Amino acid sequence: MQRIPLFVSASGILAAFAIGFAATLWTLRRQPNAAGHLRIWQGVWTSLSLYAVCAAVSLLAVNIPSWSAWRQPASLASLVAATAHLILLLRGTHALGKPGHGAPRAIAIAVVLAMTVAVGMVLRAPPADPSLLADRYLRRASLLAVIWGATYLWAGLQIARGAPGISDLGRRTLAGALIAYGSLRLLEPLSHFAEPSAVLQQFLTFGGIPMQVAMGAGVLIALLDVERARSEAAITARAAAQLAALESEAELRRRDARFRSLIEHSTDIIFMLDRTGTILYISPSVTRILGWDPAAVVGTSAFDFVHPDDVPVMRDQMERSFARDPSLANGVPVRSRHRNGDYVRLEGASRPFVEEDGSPRLIVALRDVRERDRLATELVAARRLESVGRLAGGIAHDFNNLLTAILGNVTLLRPLVGPDTEARTHLDEIDHAGRRGADLTLRLLAFARRQMIEPKVIDLGAQVHGLERLLRRLLGEDISLQIETPAVPWSVRADPTAIEQALINLVVNARDAMPRGGRLSVRVVNHAVGDNALPRAIPAGEWVRVDVEDTGVGIDEHTKTRLFEPFFTTKGPAGGSGLGLPTVHGIVGQAGGHVLVRSAPGEGATFSLYFPRVDDAPAEAGAAGIDEPIPLARFGESVLLIEDEEAVRQVTARLLRKLGYVVFTAADGAEGVHVAAGHPGAFNLLVSDLVMPVMGGAEAAARIVASRPGLPVLFLSGFSEDALSGRGAMPEGGRLLTKPFSIQQLAIAARQAIDGAAVRPPARSAHG
Repeated sequence: MQRIPLFVSASGILAAFAIGFAATLWTLRRQPNAAGHLRIWQGVWTSLSLYAVCAAVSLLAVNIPSWSAWRQPASLASLVAATAHLILLLRGTHALGKPGHGAPRAIAIAVVLAMTVAVGMVLRAPPADPSLLADRYLRRASLLAVIWGATYLWAGLQIARGAPGISDLGRRTLAGALIAYGSLRLLEPLSHFAEPSAVLQQFLTFGGIPMQVAMGAGVLIALLDVERARSEAAITARAAAQLAALESEAELRRRDARFRSLIEHSTDIIFMLDRTGTILYISPSVTRILGWDPAAVVGTSAFDFVHPDDVPVMRDQMERSFARDPSLANGVPVRSRHRNGDYVRLEGASRPFVEEDGSPRLIVALRDVRERDRLATELVAARRLESVGRLAGGIAHDFNNLLTAILGNVTLLRPLVGPDTEARTHLDEIDHAGRRGADLTLRLLAFARRQMIEPKVIDLGAQVHGLERLLRRLLGEDISLQIETPAVPWSVRADPTAIEQALINLVVNARDAMPRGGRLSVRVVNHAVGDNALPRAIPAGEWVRVDVEDTGVGIDEHTKTRLFEPFFTTKGPAGGSGLGLPTVHGIVGQAGGHVLVRSAPGEGATFSLYFPRVDDAPAEAGAAGIDEPIPLARFGESVLLIEDEEAVRQVTARLLRKLGYVVFTAADGAEGVHVAAGHPGAFNLLVSDLVMPVMGGAEAAARIVASRPGLPVLFLSGFSEDALSGRGAMPEGGRLLTKPFSIQQLAIAARQAIDGAAVRPPARSAHG
């Protein structure tokens, strides 16, 4: 029978050494503060001991026939012990190895699979020939040696790559022993199927003993290093904990000081109540909002400062807050008593908490909402004004079209009616009513900020002085007028005509507020940057203020909230249209300014108009001729008129023909383009409504001018500025004439457009 080579007899020696080393580790493990992963390495040597014992029994069963019954159980036990040994070795290496690497699961799975193959070889039926049985045992031993050696080599390389928790001596000793023993086990298969020299056989047999001792020493050094590191870490952790406790205490003091500062400087009133409603603490802001000294309030009942009608609600809110009712809403209104006896409307929110001694407390914050309510009221009023403004701007176009037709036909009828006839009187009344309607439309557009404006750089002081004579006639003899202007005038950018209209409206209102006479002051004041007299509602900067101050009956608070509402008036049905002050508001707002009112019943009223300053010099006023003659058409001049409103188209065509022009008409932009394309001759002027369905005037004019370069364009519109900004820009050279217009305005605009185009070089066609 073939004998197993001598090297396997070393299993008994290895088993004895492993059992002794495991006992040493067991003793070390029982020491206080031992390393936590010491149990892993104890398991490594314990499983090695079990493997060695079971492998020795299996070897004897192969060589001694009487022991054949122990061969298969011992082989299975040795394989199970070997599997446990290698997996525990992987875990121990991972515990000491380089941090950040995952557990070697793939290698462990490979070990288990290889051991499963070895188990299969054990479970196979034994061959009848004893020599074949020995060969099978050697093949299984060779497979086990390869697995064993590869695992030890991997473990040694992992420890050598870095184990920051142990010293260099421990890492090198342990890594060298693991690598050397793994290499030794890989050489074992050479002795299974060949006849090595006696020296090699002795080395393979007994060489593993010093390597195992070296591994034990390396593990011991490593564990001592880990334990020292753990001790140092524990000392460091205790020091860090003490330092953190000190820092935490300092942070608590800083946080307490910070929160106290926040509460004491809060704009809200913050106070603490007990269960009975007694005030235990109150912030200093109570002095600013309600006038009370905090020391006089602490210790009193919070309900002493609440309006009697609000006390039941406040008691209910307090009880629900202590009960932590989730349906309790924030922002509960409450009327609190001021030190002067008045009640101030505040909003409160509360949160319960429990002190260290278990006493329930309630933290309440009261906010002054008077300014917010004022701004909300102003916002609602502004939105209401804006909606009415949209309505006013929307109806202006249709209203102006009607007025254009009415006033144009009045102009055409006047020469046909005798001056001393009753029909002429009726015609004059129609003309007067139409012009009043035009003036009302201008007021609506001024309120809506959509009227045609011509902003210029002006001196408001000079503007006021220029109106002085007119204002004195408006006021009458029983009201004195005083005008004050600064020595150094500042300029603003605004429409001078609109500014005059705004001042006249304010003066007329002031006159009506002084039925028994009085004094009216108009002052122009300059406000520089950082001027403390500038109200909070006006942004910081340089402003020019115009004050219109009267000594009249004054205005109550309710009326002041509605002053700028359109059609609101206190003069009765026959006293005014209710558009005077809204018009002022629109004019000032269009110039980028603000309007503020100060008044009280019996104390007069002051309307302050704020305009932003500009650095440019005021423009020189030009003298316009009031009785300028009507310019007529020259021989053969023709006009293409595009207007979608039939009444306006007809009256405008008649006015142009009356001026001597040859007129071609079109009902919309598309028809105008078609008429221009089909007309072989030249047009001297294109007159077009700006806002039309199908095709707007701007688009139609652009197409016509593209085919007729240099053709002057005169636009008609009741939308004015709004039309220009929202419905397309005019082509180069285009002019605008707002509706309603007189025959003189139409004649002058047409003449200026034609003559202005004559002095310009013709523009190139879009087609070259």
